[in-house]
Amino acid sequence: MDGSAVLAVLSHALGADLQLGFRAMVLRTDVAGYLASCRAVANVDWPEGLGEVTCPTLIVAGEHDMGAPVAISQAMAERIAGAELVVLADAAHISVVDQPAIFGAHLTAFLARLPTTPAR
Repeated sequence: MDGSAVLAVLSHALGADLQLGFRAMVLRTDVAGYLASCRAVANVDWPEGLGEVTCPTLIVAGEHDMGAPVAISQAMAERIAGAELVVLADAAHISVVDQPAIFGAHLTAFLARLPTTPAR
């Protein structure tokens, strides 16, 4: 894997140390294992069963995600009753890395809207 491709998905919002650490982690990934996981994901019938999801659901997509384009996230949100879809600008497949502050703000706001229940 070309290191520049890894750096291309990293946001300027990340510090240099975190960028280098993330890059190193991706470059250490076993190629055969990564390819096997890609084949497994490619064969998943993801729409099957989404209508059965009943819990609050937040779907976060990166506007530049080529592996799971926004259209896939939109289709998922349409199949899950009440799902919320957020599309992050200037983000790709790993949107939490590309836009950590914005991702975190959306997740925090989503969690704050969830009803609380007493502990059992």
